[in-house]
Amino acid sequence: MGIILLLLLVRLDLTQQWPSFRGPAAAGVADGQHLPDAWDGAKGTQIRWKTEIPGLAHSSPIVWRDRIFVTTAVSSRPNATFKPGLYGDGTASDDLSVHRWQVISLDRQSGKVLWTKTAFEGPPKEKRHIKSTYASSSPVTDGRIVVALFGSQGLYAYDFSGKLLWNKDLGAFQTQMDWGTASSPMLRSRIAYTSGSSALRTAWPSRLTTAATTLFTSASCSTVLMPRRPR
Repeated sequence: MGIILLLLLVRLDLTQQWPSFRGPAAAGVADGQHLPDAWDGAKGTQIRWKTEIPGLAHSSPIVWRDRIFVTTAVSSRPNATFKPGLYGDGTASDDLSVHRWQVISLDRQSGKVLWTKTAFEGPPKEKRHIKSTYASSSPVTDGRIVVALFGSQGLYAYDFSGKLLWNKDLGAFQTQMDWGTASSPMLRSRIAYTSGSSALRTAWPSRLTTAATTLFTSASCSTVLMPRRPR
């Protein structure tokens, strides 16, 4: 089972970026995009292009100028899936087969896959809810690097050419009822922030340091509040 990434026929303003989960300032708003009222992925109505992405992921695509970045987790099981819908079953998935956690870069205009990088390969170090996936955290970029969080599988940073700049093992994430991780990382002033881990990591290898924080687990994303400079 794979993911189908669709791009609607909208006006593409390359000065408008969507660098992280929920976009600029985590507002979830993109004004002036003139979205179509209806579209059909199967028929291609109001669709510019369509690209199949392998694996399962609930992460959101991010956009920087002419690039789109997505993450996914590809199971060894040929029929791997999740269970959507409204129900109260809190069962964790039994899919602990070998997975490939990947970061994929696509051309924004054509949907062509520019590169695919496997960040980690092996059996999952934590379980996931049957409604979730092993790639539920959205990546983040500042226009120079792309940072992807794959829970207990680690934190990874790539440049726009797909070169791995650094990776960090954040240890095992202890999640409620083995439901898995979902919060997305953030970048601010060259520092990568993650929730649900015991550390903050800088986003550049020359400044790779650790700052102790309280260990907690959460499905909500990090928020960075910067103090206002005195006038």
